[in-house]
This record gives sequence, C-alpha cells and structure tokens, in this order.
Amino acid sequence: MPLKRASFAEQLFLKNCIESNFSDIRIAKIYTGNNISSIDTTLYRMVINSSVLKSGEHINISKEFTDVDIAKLTQYKYTLQKCEKIRYWNLFKHNLFLFHNYMEENQSSLISKYSLFLLNSDFVKDTFIEGVQNRVKKSNTYVGNGVAVVHGYREDCIKPGIVIVIQDNAVVWNGQNMEILFLISLTKETPEYQLFFRDIIRLVSDVNKIELLKKCNCIENILDLL
Repeated sequence: MPLKRASFAEQLFLKNCIESNFSDIRIAKIYTGNNISSIDTTLYRMVINSSVLKSGEHINISKEFTDVDIAKLTQYKYTLQKCEKIRYWNLFKHNLFLFHNYMEENQSSLISKYSLFLLNSDFVKDTFIEGVQNRVKKSNTYVGNGVAVVHGYREDCIKPGIVIVIQDNAVVWNGQNMEILFLISLTKETPEYQLFFRDIIRLVSDVNKIELLKKCNCIENILDLL
C-alpha cells in the first residue's frame, strides 16, 4: 500500500480501516516516501494507493477512507475476483484433473497411480514417477489440514498438469492423515502458477473450504474455491 508523506498514525489508521471493513484483505506491506518508486506491483494481488503511484495495476483511495473509498474497494475486489476466475479457467481448463479415489492406498501406490495417469496423458516422462517418489522421501510435502502438495522435477515434465485426488480413505503422509493430494507437473515457474501455489496455501488454511473441496465434483467448483 503506497502512501505519500504519511505519518505512522496515518499508516496505522488506513491499515486498520481497510482490514476491519474487508476481512479478506490483509495489508502485507506499506510503502512511504522515497521507497514508493521501488514498488514491484506484480508481487501483490492488490495495490491500494493513496500516493502518486502512476505505474502498475492499483486502486486510488483517500487518506480519510470515506464511504466512497469503501465502495471503490468493493467494486475493485469484485472485478479482480472475476478476472482471476477467468485467468484460472483459461490456464487450467485443459490440464486440471479431479479424481475421487475410494480405494485403500498408501503413499507410494497413490503417487504411482496418478503419476501414471499423467504419463499416459503425455504430461510427463516415464522418469516422473521415480522423481516424485524421491521428492516425498527427502522433503515434507504435507502442508496441513489433510492436504499434500507434491510436484515432479522439471526435467521429467513435458507440459503443465495438475491432478487433484480426493481420497475417501485417509493415507498416512509424513506422519499425518492425508485426504487431498495435489500432484503437479510443472515445466517452468510462471506468475500464474506462483499465484496458484499461493492460493492452494490460502485454501489449506481455511478448514471450511477444505470441507467444500472434498465435495467438489467438477473443475468449476474447484476454481470457485481458489
């Protein structure tokens, strides 16, 4: 949030006003004075500006934070969410797959089964399965609330693909009960996929959304949650 010549009290006032009126907005960083010119607006989902910022996507508000500013933020947030949904749909409409698995599995068999799907669908090379198995042995891929996220090595991937597995019978994963697996083929890091990983972590922190995710039966439902 860029602020021109704002005192600490003014910074705190605006931050509290925004976060108290919008429970889903968290001010990650405040820029003031000379460091405003150093802002990389691509790092943030939303840039709220009461300064002289001229480049990048942002929304201007007043330091007084009036009802007009609340209305502007509400509309901007709605437009942003709509654009994100379109971007997600265009990105994942051909390479996001959802499975409900009712079979008893262990970590190794689950990885093998859905890595094989990616292999047979020409998303990955035959070395992908071994790479993923090695990755889960070396690092903790359990991210919390019954969710694991694991991706293969880039050299083993042909094109981006994401498999989401809703597991009926929990699988022991890094000592935890895992019910949702994100298995990812990623050829390179793009801004869109960085946002996707960010949104997975946000989703995992929301227990209510996790329960909704377990009930999803189509890709559109998942994109709505993200």
